[in-house]
This record gives sequence, C-alpha cells and structure tokens, in this order.
Amino acid sequence: MDFLSVMETVTSILRAAPLMAGLWQATVLIFGLYLVILGAVIFFRRDLAMAYFSKFASTARLNAIEAVLRFWVGLGFMGAAPDIRAPGAAFAFGAVLAVTAVPMLFLPRAHGRYALWSMKLLPKILPGFGAVSILLGFVVLYAVR
Repeated sequence: MDFLSVMETVTSILRAAPLMAGLWQATVLIFGLYLVILGAVIFFRRDLAMAYFSKFASTARLNAIEAVLRFWVGLGFMGAAPDIRAPGAAFAFGAVLAVTAVPMLFLPRAHGRYALWSMKLLPKILPGFGAVSILLGFVVLYAVR
C-alpha cells in the first residue's frame, strides 16, 4: 500500500461522520493560532513562557494531557489533510504527532527526563523558538483552505 492510498483510507475514516471535516479543520486552525500566541508570549512575556514550558511532563497528569492533545492535533492534521494546501505534508506531520504521542503517554518518566534536559537548552534558543512558532503558526493558518 502506497502513501496516497494510506492517506485516503485514513482520512476517509477520520471524516466518516458529517461534521468531522469541520472539526479537524477547527483543530488545525486552533493549533495554528496557539503557535502564533505562543510565539508572542515568548517575545513579550519570557518569564511566563519559561514557567509554561517548565510544566511540560512535570506530573503524570500533565504528561497525559500533553500526549492526548498531541495525539488529537495529529489526528486533526490527518483528518484535515484534504483541506490543506499541502495534503501529503499535513498528513505526514499529523501522523508523526499522533505516533509520537503514544510513547509519550506510556513512558512518562522518560518524557519527564527529556523535558528536564530540554529546559536547560531553552533559555538559549527561546527567541528563535518564538520566531519559528509565529512563522509556523501563520503557515498553518494560511494552509487551511
């Protein structure tokens, strides 16, 4: 089975109910808006952004919430792929998000160690992270038709 066949099969399943296409589009649009707002917070409220990122994977509950949201956004990109200007890229990105959410959910200690390691790097890369977040947010918002 080739990539396009898999994409068509999965998107048809994700869009089987009448309102699902709109739900997936809304999910992707909300994610794009989240990225833009996150980037703005990084630039204008660095302290708030650092506090926000320090909470990632800090408890089992927050780890589960993060993993479930990541999975949902991944499904959103996969389900909205036909309505995105680059459907193959959107589907692949969504699949990566959804697949990587599974080990995050079931390996919370490993994810917590990675989060702690990442926090050491974050102050150095935060401005670039903010710029990339804003740029990708606008790309996502533009890409949804």
